[in-house]
Amino acid sequence: MLGKTPDGKYFVVDHRRDRLSPAGVERMIKSTAEGNGRRVGISLPQDPAQPGKSQFATLTKMLAGFSVRPSPESGDKFMRCSGFSAQA
Repeated sequence: MLGKTPDGKYFVVDHRRDRLSPAGVERMIKSTAEGNGRRVGISLPQDPAQPGKSQFATLTKMLAGFSVRPSPESGDKFMRCSGFSAQA
């Protein structure tokens, strides 16, 4: 989860990391969403291939009632984080 100060600075409010089974990952995503509340939007990475679309559909169904949007993955990790790292 990200936050923004009145003067336009961004900061990380919540970050979770663990090594879990696929079912464990789903439980962590759902419990994090429930803890943050329904007013907080959820952005999930989506691989452009069919398995990524299927996983996003499954997670969206699991998170019914939350505002979920896909975040298509393209390029390498370095390029994908460049916008965020520029703010850091």
